[in-house]
Amino acid sequence: MFTLQSESTGPEVTTLQQRLAERGFNPGGIDGIFGPATEAALIAYQRSEGLLADGIAGQRTLSALGLTTQVSLPSALPNVTPLIVSKMFPLTPVKNIRNNLPHVLKALDDAGIGDKPMVLMALATIRAET
Repeated sequence: MFTLQSESTGPEVTTLQQRLAERGFNPGGIDGIFGPATEAALIAYQRSEGLLADGIAGQRTLSALGLTTQVSLPSALPNVTPLIVSKMFPLTPVKNIRNNLPHVLKALDDAGIGDKPMVLMALATIRAET
């Protein structure tokens, strides 16, 4: 399965709608069209499960619904470079980023939190706290 969101169509959306209905969240018609009713049902489900209530059926939401066996997001760590991070830290010398970024990335990897949302949150926290 892949990410499903507003305007998605097809059998994957039908399966999502059926699963939402089974869980007590009315997606409107089970027609394979991800419309406003499906989005509202999905947001209500996400809130009930403590997930990010964004109306997008991504990896975590699909896993919570039992629609995928892959529960982890792909690692973003290989794509994090000093140049990219320097855009988030415009006042920090790039030399400092080059020296410290490998330690941050290793710590994130060791903790098993290399997916994009967690990496961004960690970097944002570092920026706010330093």
